[in-house]
Amino acid sequence: MIAKTTVLLRRIAKIAALVFLGVFLVFFIFEGGIGGLSGIEPADAVLLLFIPVLFAAGTVVSFFSELWGGVIMLLSVIGFNIALGCFFGSYEFEFWFFLIPALMLIIYSFLTKRKFNIDK
Repeated sequence: MIAKTTVLLRRIAKIAALVFLGVFLVFFIFEGGIGGLSGIEPADAVLLLFIPVLFAAGTVVSFFSELWGGVIMLLSVIGFNIALGCFFGSYEFEFWFFLIPALMLIIYSFLTKRKFNIDK
């Protein structure tokens, strides 16, 4: 039963990550797409490196290694909020919902590793 639950957790986390990226992509396209990036400020470019670029990289990595993909996604959200605070003085935690798939993948990774260590 635990094996089915952990597989379900992994699938939900990966689907959620893809859905979040899809929603972000839709907003990006309606805001002007690549052409809208021509007049972007350097601070905004740094923020774009964290979410969606680094988050997308974490999503891709999660298909090969759940732990590292989750860690990359987690760091992208934390880095985004630190950069947001440094550049704009906003210390509200934004894009917190992007943490959901990241934490689910990290939890999945620890549950499956722990399961295999019990036999030793």
